[in-house]
Amino acid sequence: MNVAILGCGGQGRRHAQAWTAAGHTVTALFDPDRQAMESLRVACRLPDETQLCQIVEAVLWGEPFCRIISVASIDSAHYDQVFLALHEGRSVFCEKPLCVTPSELRSLSRLWTDADSPCPLVCNFPLRVMPVLLQLKQKIAAGVFGDIYAVEGDYWYGRLSKITEGWRKDEPYYSVMVSGGIHLVDLMCWLTGQYPEFVSGVGNDLCTRGTAFQHQDYQAATFQFASGMIGRISANFGCVRSHQTRFALWGTKQSFLLDDDGSRLYRTRKKGLHLQPRIPERWLPTLIPEYAPRLSAGEDMTAVTKHDFRVLECCLVADQAAQESTTTALLYTA
Repeated sequence: MNVAILGCGGQGRRHAQAWTAAGHTVTALFDPDRQAMESLRVACRLPDETQLCQIVEAVLWGEPFCRIISVASIDSAHYDQVFLALHEGRSVFCEKPLCVTPSELRSLSRLWTDADSPCPLVCNFPLRVMPVLLQLKQKIAAGVFGDIYAVEGDYWYGRLSKITEGWRKDEPYYSVMVSGGIHLVDLMCWLTGQYPEFVSGVGNDLCTRGTAFQHQDYQAATFQFASGMIGRISANFGCVRSHQTRFALWGTKQSFLLDDDGSRLYRTRKKGLHLQPRIPERWLPTLIPEYAPRLSAGEDMTAVTKHDFRVLECCLVADQAAQESTTTALLYTA
């Protein structure tokens, strides 16, 4: 299948490489910066006839026809690009988040749900392809952990200059939970198969106060589930440390912990069993190798899309709760 890449920065380059490795053909690139497109084309060894478009519509309406639209642009551009691609009946693979406001989410959900035959729409959550987390999901489903009573996650960004000096400082709406903490909210829901009913939140801007970044740089959310399970997720973009993720899952029979020391499984209240080393700081896979063959086979991706909508809604409502220091119900649009 032919693929178009929207956004030719670092993520766009990874998308192009992954689609090519999966046997698809990248035939078109979009970016407002023509030099960025040229650089990606050369770096990924794409043919000279690859379309270089500075207007998104030229990608969708031009030749050759692109069945898959791979979105790797800045966050605020995602909604318009995803909406247009879905409206044109294309399959969409998008970097998180799919959009950045509740009204945009409602609009995308309505467009996708109302379609006679909804197009595949998948968001990139690369932690799902970690072998140790795939094994963890199987063990949870088998009941090995007993009742899951708590899930905890911390997203340590450790790249302060990227939000005070890069494109994020110019975004009219930017949420550290929606753009970073979402990885751990996804894990929480994906691993347990549960979605929260309520969320409360707090946040501050102490690390970036006085800079060009005008949003909260730290947010913490507490999610309440019908089963009684509690989820606690934080997005810490101003931390003085390297980029890393901490994740813990607590069951009545076993516990799991992933942090700087790698992943450990606890079957007793003594020393844990080491499963694998820590997540490398520059570990940047995509879900493209997993989803490319499923898209090619025409597999029904409805359940994946509905999950991704729900995860984003959890984060958008958590952001609202942090801004207002309140507890808010989750109603779910999909």
